[in-house]
Amino acid sequence: MKTRVRDGNPSKDFSSLDCPERNLSRLVEEFKVYLLNNDRKIRTVYRHLKNLERVLAYCPNFSKEEIEAYFTSLKEQGCKNTYLNSLTSTIRQYGHFKNDQDLKVWKFRKKEQFSKATMSDEEIESFLNLQFQKSTKPYYDRRTNAYHEPFLFKRWRIWNAFFSIMAFSGMRPGEVAALRVGDIDFGRQVFVIRDSKTNTPGIAPIAPNVIELVKKHIEGLTGEYLFPSPEGGKSWKGKDMDGGEPILNSNAWHDHFHKRLKILGIKRTNLTVYSFRHSYATRLLESNVSLFHVKKLLRHNDLRSTLVYEHLTTKDLIDAVQKLPLVRRGTHPKTILQAIVELIKSFKIEEDVRFNYKIEENENSVRFEVHIKEVHT
Repeated sequence: MKTRVRDGNPSKDFSSLDCPERNLSRLVEEFKVYLLNNDRKIRTVYRHLKNLERVLAYCPNFSKEEIEAYFTSLKEQGCKNTYLNSLTSTIRQYGHFKNDQDLKVWKFRKKEQFSKATMSDEEIESFLNLQFQKSTKPYYDRRTNAYHEPFLFKRWRIWNAFFSIMAFSGMRPGEVAALRVGDIDFGRQVFVIRDSKTNTPGIAPIAPNVIELVKKHIEGLTGEYLFPSPEGGKSWKGKDMDGGEPILNSNAWHDHFHKRLKILGIKRTNLTVYSFRHSYATRLLESNVSLFHVKKLLRHNDLRSTLVYEHLTTKDLIDAVQKLPLVRRGTHPKTILQAIVELIKSFKIEEDVRFNYKIEENENSVRFEVHIKEVHT
């Protein structure tokens, strides 16, 4: 099997690398201390250290020529600029650490433009309701470069809770992974987010349909994290876990997300774990929730970040097309009936005290009554 340059083959003690630094293990440890002293998040520090291992495995002298050759190899393998920019971020941090002027300004590459992909309600339901798929084969963990025992039912249930929270709260995967038991406020029905991408604490509502799922999940925990890593401490009832990260990492949720897509036969491009967040934002906008409320729910610092999701909404375009006489004549009557019901409900008359409102629905009909209440003067 051909070894990919992207993953490299970094040695944990670095003693085999031909590098002018006498003790690279100590160098990496000093780099870690530097990052922590500059208030970098634990997850960010971990990413920089893993990136540094990869770069050092291919660039033992950390010269410009070696790094450029490494990046050329990665591009030839088909790696995206997003991945190269992650390495570039580490190289820049290392440049500040070593006070290397060239590394400090190592150039970022232009991000590829691609459309944020969303999932339909049916796809999300199928994804979350997918039954446990028993496997007799060990699975490969790209992060640890090792094979593990076949997937356990217990871990499958943990992923059900993880993805359900994402789908019904719009939280980022890293935010869900960093949740602790103490971050759940069932009284206010919110998740308290302390570790976010924007470094700004926030809250996300707990959807009513996941409250019991979260409570049941907590019952099986013995540690502080909701989603401990299998390699990171004794945190799940009856399972000893030693070393590694304390919480699930991006490789873990990426691999299991695509494992389920493969089982379901969903082959659409650009689908990622973030598609849950994209779908959540799109449904809010299609339900006529104001941009400012969507911005608040997604915890964006800038409204322009929220506006990006407007181009994903298609319901208004579909509704417009259905108004064409030729299209409407070819549309199933039940679809038209459902559109009428949605239009009526969009006025939210039941919340207006000035009206008496009544609507009755069955499979083939809808009956709607509304009366203005008498005003006594």
